[in-house]
Amino acid sequence: MTVDLGANKTVHAVQINLADHELADTAPHAPDGVDVCHSWRGIFPSHQPAEILVEISEDGREWTVVRDSRGTGADAPHAFIVLDSPQETRFVRVTGGRMPFGGTFAVSGVRVFGAGAGEAPPAWRAKAVRVDDRTARVEWEAAAGAIGYNVRYGRHPQKLYHSWLVYERTTLDLRSLNAGAEYWVAVDAFGEAGVTSGEPVPAALNAELDEQEAEKQR
Repeated sequence: MTVDLGANKTVHAVQINLADHELADTAPHAPDGVDVCHSWRGIFPSHQPAEILVEISEDGREWTVVRDSRGTGADAPHAFIVLDSPQETRFVRVTGGRMPFGGTFAVSGVRVFGAGAGEAPPAWRAKAVRVDDRTARVEWEAAAGAIGYNVRYGRHPQKLYHSWLVYERTTLDLRSLNAGAEYWVAVDAFGEAGVTSGEPVPAALNAELDEQEAEKQR
């Protein structure tokens, strides 16, 4: 299987996730096992590795091997491969070797970590307004070159430990806030060339809610 990134990218790491495609058709009956999330998982005493060859290339003709576990008995169905140094890469090729019980070579995902050419998206200052005790509405302008946004929030501007990842939108309602607690929000824009962190802003109560609270106290 070959993946074309569309253009050369600076690649730092690759992860290959293999899939158990129709493995039950080739695996023998397992008398021993465990119930995992209402799914029976057999326990087999013999070693059944998943072996693969992973290569990268700039032009699709000359290839560089970054991992070859064929014939080694090493089992890595979700291999994360960090390159010795960043490499200019357009193509990633995965070749299956020995599979558990002679099963089908199947890939559920290929993740390529790195960056494209150009500049990271510009930074934007989000607007966050508390629309009720447990909800804040976050809005921001679309950033040129951004593929998506990471909306971070928390109880302190330096402790934004919760987040939402969004694509093709510039608004988000955070509906899981604690009533009566202050929150801060930042929106990071990311694209092929990198990530730009947003400035934390407070999720302030709007004037109407302030008036409602004042009325309750009278």
